[in-house]
Amino acid sequence: MDIFAIQHKTSMRMAKLYTLLLRSSFKRMGKGTIIFFPVRVDFPQYMAMGERCRIMGQAWITMVESWFDRTYTPYLELGDGAIIGANVKISVASTMHIGENAAIGLNCIVTDHFHDYTYCDQPILYGPLSEPKPVTIGPDSYIAANTVIAPGTQIGRHVYIGPNSVVRGVIPDFSFAVGNPARVVRTYDPERGGWVSPA
Repeated sequence: MDIFAIQHKTSMRMAKLYTLLLRSSFKRMGKGTIIFFPVRVDFPQYMAMGERCRIMGQAWITMVESWFDRTYTPYLELGDGAIIGANVKISVASTMHIGENAAIGLNCIVTDHFHDYTYCDQPILYGPLSEPKPVTIGPDSYIAANTVIAPGTQIGRHVYIGPNSVVRGVIPDFSFAVGNPARVVRTYDPERGGWVSPA
């Protein structure tokens, strides 16, 4: 008896049922998308998913509708085939787009804002948020485990972000970036037909 095969089938059946129960809560959910139990999504009506997306268990997605007497209009879109890994935390107060077949690995944080520390007369956690800045993760990209994607980050197509990175700013198409702060260490050169270190 293959216990792991039985476990996998049982897990998929539970996930499909769980997804069916959640489907009407979202702005849009494409065919073949599966959400694995348990997932927390605050204000799911602001989240749209394409086809064949996967959201793994213990993910926590927060759509910030209001905070500290200010209202927001958040919007999160997952392209076809996008994957949100286990224990990922996503927080959106403006707009965030995760492209087709992009994947976010275990324990990552992706946010378009932070708790503003400049208000010295109150606890940081309960004070105002910073001004939200839209975030994009391009199609076919991969964000490795334990990475933080900061507000305003724009990650291009087919980008690999190494584990334990902190990413801010623009990461160009077809590149490999890693570190804190993340920097591009390799790019694809179509003229040479391979990956090279930046000049």
